[in-house]
Order: sequence, then structure tokens, then C-alpha cells
Amino acid sequence: MRNLSAKSIAKPIHEFIFSEKVGVVHSVFDQSCNLLITDQLVGLVAPKLGNSPYNIILDCIDFENFEVGMSVKIHDRKIFIGADLVIDLASAAIWDPKILAKNFDWRVAIVNLEELMKSMPELVRSIVGKDEMEIYLAKKIENFSAELFSEKFSAENFSTSADNLIGLGSGLTPSGDDFLAGVVGIFHNFSQSNEIKNITKILDQTIISALKNSKTNMISKALLTAALQGWFAEKITNFLLVLGDKKSSDSQKKNAINQVLSIGHSSGADMLAGICLAFAKLRTCLYPN
Repeated sequence: MRNLSAKSIAKPIHEFIFSEKVGVVHSVFDQSCNLLITDQLVGLVAPKLGNSPYNIILDCIDFENFEVGMSVKIHDRKIFIGADLVIDLASAAIWDPKILAKNFDWRVAIVNLEELMKSMPELVRSIVGKDEMEIYLAKKIENFSAELFSEKFSAENFSTSADNLIGLGSGLTPSGDDFLAGVVGIFHNFSQSNEIKNITKILDQTIISALKNSKTNMISKALLTAALQGWFAEKITNFLLVLGDKKSSDSQKKNAINQVLSIGHSSGADMLAGICLAFAKLRTCLYPN
């Protein structure tokens, strides 16, 4: 019997995970695995990957003992996986994915992001640099951006441009989904403009409809569902909090953005592209002239 302990557990699944349930191991990777429990994905991850809205961080660094299809049972604050794995949840700290803090200032965040992009040209290349297979995705992103900033904004056209991105691109979570998660996650944390509220409502309806129709995979579904609540992974929330704090140093900003870029193969860069576009739109609301 192998016994593991949970170091932290995301608040959105804290209550969910402590009632008796059964499921299976959905997918396994070098430093993580996903459990599928009553249509909910729950991620088990190594400490290096950090917190995320549906993750549990374990005190282990490899997942070689986990296999797809293993049975999962939750009972008495423990997760039983297969015949030999037991995860104790009792002492796990609770991590809250909410972004905003008392000292967060959107105006400061916008200025800091603009300055950071100007000072790191290699960052811009990492976001927009696509190989030939991604040209189609890049064109769809350009169309989405054009509709977002159009003077003759059309809800129908904007919805279509968003829907065209869902499930599109390469990666465990398709690049189009990562990009949209960045956009919608930011908009859900900004409540100072009726224009943004309207845009967010359209995005929500489009994404929810696409998820109901299984337009993307289960892992991306969890990503987008979290974004609809305004939730990001810890590396992104930390980056945003650094941006929104006028006391942050240049080294703190650069370290935070490098943490974002370390997410997945290109997921961090794709989400960052969406975040940058959302910030550009917020700028037009906060600085209309």
C-alpha cells in the first residue's frame, strides 16, 4: 500500500471531494494525473505544477504508479485509487483561486503590463510566434480581436468569432481554448464597465453552449469552466497580483511572467496572449480618450 498526503486543495473542489463518490483515473502524465468523478475532473499534481482551480497538490514528484482506468473511491477524507494507493486529504491547506486583493489596481496593472511588454521583446515573440500549422489559429484570433474592437460591434459576429476558437489548435488544452480562457477570465474579474459586462455575457453563452456540445476535450472543459468563474492557475493569479500592485519591482514582474510562460508547452503563452488582449480592451474603458 502506498500512502500519499495532500499538501493543498483548491477551494472550488474542497466540499465536493469530501463527500463519498466514485470515479476513475482519466489521464496520467509525468507530474500529474486527472480523476474523473461524476463528470468533474480533479487534478492530482506534483508541487512543481502549483495550485489550480480543480487541483490537489500531493507530496510526490512522479506518477508512475497511476494508470488510466484505475478505480477511484472517496471515503472518510481519503481518496482510494486502485488497490494500492491512498491519498489522505485531512491536513491539506485550502487554496482560493480568486484573483483580486485589496491592493489590486486595474490602472496600475494595465500600465505595468504595457511597460513589461515593451521591455521584453522576446516575450512578444513567444506569444505571437506560431509555426505554419498555427497560421489558421492566428487568423481566427485576429478575427476575434477585430470583432472585439469593432466600432460596429455585432453580438452575433463576436459570438461566432469566439466559437471558432474553441477546440482549435494544438496542445493538451488547445491553444484557442487557452487564449479564450485568458480573455474571459480577466473580463470576469472586471466589473467597472457595462460594455465589458455585455461582452462577457456573450462570451459566457458561447462557451457554455460549446461545452454542452462537447466541442473540446475534458481537460479544456475544466479550464474554460474555471475561467467562466474568473479563476486561473496560481502562477497566473500571482502574475496578475504583481501587475496590480504599485509596489512591485521590475524583477518581481519579470519573474512572475516567466512563471506564466512555464505553464505547459505553450498554454502559458497562449493564455497570456488572451490576457494582453483583454487588458487592451479594458484600457479603452478606463482611458476612453
